[in-house]
Amino acid sequence: MSSVIAIADEVAGFAACDATLARLQEHIDEALARERDWEAGLDAALRLLLAFPDEQPGIARTWFVEMYASGPEAAGRHRCAVDRLALTLTPRRSPLDPTLQELIVAGGIWALLQRHVFEGSAARLPRLATDLRRHVVTLLGTE
Repeated sequence: MSSVIAIADEVAGFAACDATLARLQEHIDEALARERDWEAGLDAALRLLLAFPDEQPGIARTWFVEMYASGPEAAGRHRCAVDRLALTLTPRRSPLDPTLQELIVAGGIWALLQRHVFEGSAARLPRLATDLRRHVVTLLGTE
């Protein structure tokens, strides 16, 4: 019976994470669409993304730390999330598969978020937005 409860808790945790991250993605997409150019949209999107772990610490901890112990389904969700981040934060805004360079940038942002969540220092993330935007622009170019 305890394994059934554990599975139910895991599924509920995935559902809560999925719903919260879907809302975050909607806000990021809206911010990108609202801005006059890619760099301004990137800045707005990064600020939302970097604020998320401090604003939603339970979901962030589940997503960036605890879900890694949940097996292949969680790993697949993470891979999809990094792919989506790669496509979201690039100037080409294409539904195609992300390029290697886009995945490297998204993976680096992901690792930065994960590290700060794991260390309990997520409140510091928003201060990194300007430097992070500058690096993303340098690595991925402009429209």
